[in-house]
Amino acid sequence: MLNMQAAKKFEKGYFCPNLFMFEIPFNNQKLTVVASDCEEDDNGIIWEHVSVSLKKRLPTWDELKFIKLLFWDAEDEVIQFFPPQSEYVNLHENCLHLWRPRCELPWRKS
Repeated sequence: MLNMQAAKKFEKGYFCPNLFMFEIPFNNQKLTVVASDCEEDDNGIIWEHVSVSLKKRLPTWDELKFIKLLFWDAEDEVIQFFPPQSEYVNLHENCLHLWRPRCELPWRKS
C-alpha cells in the first residue's frame, strides 16, 4: 500500500483529494514527486502511482530506488512501464513514473 505518511513532512500541496505533491531532498538534489493512491485504468485495475522529476535531468536509479522505498515497503513490487511508441505521452521531459497495482496482475499469478 502506498505510504503517504513517510513523505508527509515534504508535502507541498495537493491537486485533488488523491493527488499530492512533495519536494524531497536526496543527495543534494530536490526531487519533485507527485503521488496518487487510486488511479483506475480501463480494465478496472486500481494503481498506486508516483512520478519523480528534476528540473534539468532525469532521475537516476538511486533516486528512483530511494523514492520507491520511501513510498512503498521493500518487498512491494513496483513497475516502470515502457508503452508502445504509438501510445507514448511525454508531458515532462525529466520525469519518470513508478506504478503498483492494488491487485495481482495476470502475469504474476502463481
